[in-house]
Amino acid sequence: MVRIGPASPPASCASAVCNCDGPAAETVEALARRDILAGVPFSRLDPSAAWDDVLLVAATELTSGEDILVFAQALADMLHGEAGQ
Repeated sequence: MVRIGPASPPASCASAVCNCDGPAAETVEALARRDILAGVPFSRLDPSAAWDDVLLVAATELTSGEDILVFAQALADMLHGEAGQ
């Protein structure tokens, strides 16, 4: 399951924290195979935090509503075992 919650965004950026079922790096890699830039695994920013399942995501004013929907659908697909498609 991927849970999404708000982070502390600057005024021109919406950000969220996603808790993934497995390593966030695997989520990033799976979505990259679908040409989706998914975000940054928190473990890349602070390896000592032991938050391997946390994914930081953000959208700026340049991110379209369609881009957000594509990202959300791709995450939903991963929940149903369709990550490689």
